[in-house]
Amino acid sequence: AIVGDAGAMGGSDSKEFSAPAAAGEDIIAYSDTTDYAANLEMAKDFYERQKPTLSAEPLEKIDTPNEKTIEELSQLLDVPAEKLAKTI
Repeated sequence: AIVGDAGAMGGSDSKEFSAPAAAGEDIIAYSDTTDYAANLEMAKDFYERQKPTLSAEPLEKIDTPNEKTIEELSQLLDVPAEKLAKTI
């Protein structure tokens, strides 16, 4: 039995019977080192959360009426594209 979703029946402790298969509608997340197993919808991770290493600078409003893509914005501001967001 694995941790499952109680669905419309509700409840906080639901188990479902499941077996590995080449075809099927569910994905099972399981641990190689413990007896934990759950369907993907109910799976919890046990990784330690790490604090981001990047520091955020204060937001600054910049008028970019002619820049239509992130690449154009990256070139205009001389900032790597992965550090940008353009909104309309």
